[in-house]
Amino acid sequence: MNLTQRLFLLGLLSLAPAIAVVVYLQFELRAAREAEARDLVTRQTHQASSEINRLVEGIRTLLVTVASAPAVQLFDNDTCSAFLSRLGQALPHIRSIGILDADGDLQCASRAIQAPLSYADRRYFQQVVASRSFVIGTYTLSRWNNRDAILPFAVPILTDTAELKGVAVASLDVRYLNDEVKKWALEKGSSLTIADSDGVILARTPLPERFVGTQIPEPFMRWVHGDKPDTEEARSQDGTERIISYIPVRSQPLQGLYLSTGISKEAAFAYVERATRISLIIMVLGLLAMLACIWWAGRYFIRKPVDRLLKLVEGWTAEPPVPRSPPADGGEFGEIGKALNRMGEIFVLQREREKEHQERLQILLKELNHRVKNMLAVVQAIVNQGLRASDVDADTRAKIEARLVALAHSHDLLTEENWRGSSLEGLVRRTLEPFGLSTDRAHSYQITGDLVQLNPRVTLSIGMALHELATNAVKYGALSSEAGIVVISWTVASTPKGPRLTIRWRERDGPPVSPPLHKGFGSRLIERSLARELEGRVELSFDASGLQCDIEIPLPHESEPAAAAPGGSLAA
Repeated sequence: MNLTQRLFLLGLLSLAPAIAVVVYLQFELRAAREAEARDLVTRQTHQASSEINRLVEGIRTLLVTVASAPAVQLFDNDTCSAFLSRLGQALPHIRSIGILDADGDLQCASRAIQAPLSYADRRYFQQVVASRSFVIGTYTLSRWNNRDAILPFAVPILTDTAELKGVAVASLDVRYLNDEVKKWALEKGSSLTIADSDGVILARTPLPERFVGTQIPEPFMRWVHGDKPDTEEARSQDGTERIISYIPVRSQPLQGLYLSTGISKEAAFAYVERATRISLIIMVLGLLAMLACIWWAGRYFIRKPVDRLLKLVEGWTAEPPVPRSPPADGGEFGEIGKALNRMGEIFVLQREREKEHQERLQILLKELNHRVKNMLAVVQAIVNQGLRASDVDADTRAKIEARLVALAHSHDLLTEENWRGSSLEGLVRRTLEPFGLSTDRAHSYQITGDLVQLNPRVTLSIGMALHELATNAVKYGALSSEAGIVVISWTVASTPKGPRLTIRWRERDGPPVSPPLHKGFGSRLIERSLARELEGRVELSFDASGLQCDIEIPLPHESEPAAAAPGGSLAA
């Protein structure tokens, strides 16, 4: 992540609290608006309930007055009909007014009677007879005209002894009720429903032509027959999501009608949604402006000074150094530039001293290598002279000279690497060169193993051990015949105590091998230099098919497998 990206991330993190506050305020605004909308629709419903109850109370009062009129009490049909006709003309919302006797037969009415009519089967008549009180009927098609929808109201006509003499009935025109509902003050996008006790819709806005005379859907009938008024959110019959407040039938002062009003959630939350959109736009614009300012400030106030500091560092690390002036601007960048200049001067001085030190070390190392080679040559000359002057046989002298040569080869390999150690594969190949690895016996060797770097101490010991094994193979083992094969392999395994190197020497297809009667100098050399000096383990097995030798030693930290993958089988 570069510096500009870090600044962008810091800017976004700094904006997070503001975003959280805006989100919280929007949440609170929405919650407040929802509470306000619920309160609004509840007040609207109670206001509509007051209007409908005022209408119902007026009809009840009218019927009580009609029931007490002398012409009605006496059942004087001509006088009663004339009285009701004049009354009906003055009340356009009343479709008809009629007087029924105790058997339900129509005695007189505000409209001319064409034939005898009986209303004994009407439920409202039966309810009045049973309760002797005011009753609100249900949605009904008039018997005067089956196309006219009415809502009947009825009161009992009683004698002085409280005996039922008849029933006074008034029919409210449903079309008038729907016209009145349209005049009521409702919130924009509101709906209103008036239904009878059976859930049949008497008045509806909007879309009265679609819903009047239809049954309220079953899921909402619990509102019609509920115990108390309440407010809920639901999808109304016209498919609009609304907050609906309702008053059940039994909760009305004059029981018999259900009333509900609802306001559209879309309309109720319109300004909240608009405020949210405006807030989001402002936040996005603010975010873009902030990111633009961060980019500009980062480029001109941070990126450029940093680039100058980087060039200052590059100048000091160049060869030869090209010191540059620190940033001219003050503040932290100027102080950092001065500190880098001081560090650069110290770095250049140390680099010059290190270079001189390395040159002296190279001279000393070359001198040491020269002296060691001279020492080995002197040792070899002294041994040769001493052996010639003694009674030592030629074979013994050859063995001693060969071991000194092997030691010299290992030393040469370390010298080439400036005594940093050597690779195990390079050591194996250098040691086996005198035994035909790079000439006529290359086909007799198979070399396989991981890439391992050895330290100088391990290099010398392993080199001597490989020389002794190869010498034995040439004289008595697989290399003493053309068909013989020597397989050298090694692996590195991880253990709780650290990595351990295992070298396996296998001879096959040579002459039969039998265990020696006593340990020779080579065996003792291998066991002493590896098992004791390197804390390793050596197992020699004189199998009839060929000598087998397993060398296992701990691998010091400076002698570890290289990063490359293990090498494949190398047939030499």
